[in-house]
Amino acid sequence: MKCILTFILIILINIQLNAQDSNSQNAGDLSNLYTISNKTGTLLNKVFYPVGKVGNVEIKILVLTDIPSGIKEIGLNLVKRSQVASGRDQFGYIDRDEVVELINSFKIIDDAVSLGLPVQYTEFIHRTRSNFTFGSYVYSATKNPEWRYFLELNPNSEDASMLMSPTQYSLFSGYIIEAHQKIQEL
Repeated sequence: MKCILTFILIILINIQLNAQDSNSQNAGDLSNLYTISNKTGTLLNKVFYPVGKVGNVEIKILVLTDIPSGIKEIGLNLVKRSQVASGRDQFGYIDRDEVVELINSFKIIDDAVSLGLPVQYTEFIHRTRSNFTFGSYVYSATKNPEWRYFLELNPNSEDASMLMSPTQYSLFSGYIIEAHQKIQEL
């Protein structure tokens, strides 16, 4: 009986330690912009520089400063306006270092698309620390399969995603590249 109780106690302690490791890892994976913008008990200064709009998604450069500590973060703020009066706008953040990674993803996708349609179903997905997701996939439900593009600002909301045409994708990637150049100047 003593062995069984000891065994159960060891399992419970192990489960608790794993849960703590998981939570601390998730906290470290959050976007810097997201972390500071949700900080309480401090004064934040947010300065937005408009970059462009694709569909109902606005792209802005965000300079976020925690006034008391002087910590400053720069990146992108994407806002998808709700299509219903009672809905909530959806937000996505892309930290400065993640913008470069996103641009590299554009190049890889562009190379894949230039090769034509693959034989097997193929998709590319780029996810940032704040769960902003961009991707491309081969849509083959019609007679003429084609590459399609999408973005998702919040994986927990149905109203937070947008399908993009090739023209919208080109506009979106151009805005991100333009924003990256402006961020370098700030």
